[in-house]
Amino acid sequence: MSTQPQSRIISLIEELNEIRRKGGTDKFTLRRIQKDAGKLKSNPLEYHQALGMIAAVEGNPEEMRKHYKIAQDIAPGDLDMRQNFASSLRHLGFYLETRGIMDDLYGHLKGDVVFLNLHVMNYYVTGQFKSALKIIDELKSLQTNKPFPTIT
Repeated sequence: MSTQPQSRIISLIEELNEIRRKGGTDKFTLRRIQKDAGKLKSNPLEYHQALGMIAAVEGNPEEMRKHYKIAQDIAPGDLDMRQNFASSLRHLGFYLETRGIMDDLYGHLKGDVVFLNLHVMNYYVTGQFKSALKIIDELKSLQTNKPFPTIT
């Protein structure tokens, strides 16, 4: 049974995030992920996005930017790609540039709790505390007392 391309990119993102969380660069795992990314060549957007994320985890901003530039040329309005680009920039310490992209995405992803949490962190690390508090208030309004969705 073959894995669908969309689930491949998602699994690559999850693996890369796990490496990021551990704070290291497991070269063996990164090479395997890079090989897996090669299976996405039939979808150039996801392929270059994956290579950009791998370059970010490896600490290579030039390579990361090169691949995201190609991805942006392919699909300039793709929200997932732009959010992943911002995430890669943040991982490499480009907080102001990250904040700019997140500000641009804000209108499209206003109700996305994960996005809003990341946006708060970006405001915080760039010293924009009032803006962070505004987003925190928005997050509070999105929270419910029900831990799981219910069918009504």
